[in-house]
Amino acid sequence: ANFHWPTIQRLLAKLPATISPRDRHLELATQLANEAKWNEKRLRELLLEAQGLCGAAEFAVQQLLEEESSGTGESSTTELREEREDRCRFFETLVEVLEGMYCRRRDGKKIKVLKKPVDEETWEDDFGEFP
Repeated sequence: ANFHWPTIQRLLAKLPATISPRDRHLELATQLANEAKWNEKRLRELLLEAQGLCGAAEFAVQQLLEEESSGTGESSTTELREEREDRCRFFETLVEVLEGMYCRRRDGKKIKVLKKPVDEETWEDDFGEFP
């Protein structure tokens, strides 16, 4: 997949503005993940790509904050900071959704599709040991 951020922003903008940003992220992440939910190899590839993009987005936010606090970098605009934070939140949500879909039932045959992102604290109660 090519999780191209401008494309993701366009798709997010098409979702109803009446729902929260978190719910819009969750809706789009679920749509993207559903395209590969029956193909375990593809799902794994998407998960690895999303994890990499999530890490890069987290790094970009952290780097911006460090530059601002140290005074070494140019003062960023609020818009730039919010865009980077939004990107980070989206990829975190996408990783959660993909991880949830990648976790399989105990019979090992069918990919388990969760209705909401993984909550590690309640995972063991519902599904057994966290992968």
